[in-house]
Amino acid sequence: MIQCHDFRLKIKDELLFTCDLNFKKGFVYVIKGENGSGKTSFLRALKGLFMYEGQLEIKGTVIYQPQHFHLFQKHAKDNFFPDMQRADRFIRYFGIEDLLDKSVNVLSGGERQKVALIRSVIQDYDILLLDEPCSQMDIKSMEMTHALLFELAQIENKCILLVSHQLDASLDHAIPLEIKDKQLI
Repeated sequence: MIQCHDFRLKIKDELLFTCDLNFKKGFVYVIKGENGSGKTSFLRALKGLFMYEGQLEIKGTVIYQPQHFHLFQKHAKDNFFPDMQRADRFIRYFGIEDLLDKSVNVLSGGERQKVALIRSVIQDYDILLLDEPCSQMDIKSMEMTHALLFELAQIENKCILLVSHQLDASLDHAIPLEIKDKQLI
C-alpha cells in the first residue's frame, strides 16, 4: 500500500505536481500525462530515487522497472536466476521458450521488454512500479501483459502502478490517473 499526503514533486524550484492519493493492493493504476509532466519522476520518488516533499508512506516491498532497463548481457535465461522455476510460468505465458538461449543483444525491443517484465514479476514484492513496460511490444503482447498485470494484482494481491502512453481497451479495468494542471488526479 502507498499513501501520499500533501505530496509535492519538484525539479529544482519548479513544481511538477501535487497529489493526495492512496494506492491499494489488488489494483492496477495507470498514470498518464504529457511528456515532462513527472510520471517517471513519481515512480522514482516512490522507489526512493527522487526527492519529494510531503508525506509518503509505503507498506511492503517495491520493485521498480524503469523505461530504460538493463538486462544481463548473456542469454535471456540468465535474467531469471535464481528463480527459473517461477519464471517458467511467465516464459510459457509469453511463449518465449525459444529465446532463452539467445543473447539479449539479438532480441527485439518487445522481446527485451518481456524478459525484463518476467525478471521483475518473479521477484518477491508487494508493489510493482512499471515505466512504459509495453512501449515496444506489438498489440497482442501488450494485451497479454496487461492481462497478466491484472491477474497479479487481483490473484496475488499486488499493487501495480503503470506509466503508459498506449491506452487501449486492455486497460479498461485499471484505475486511471492523470497529471493535469500540476495535479495527479
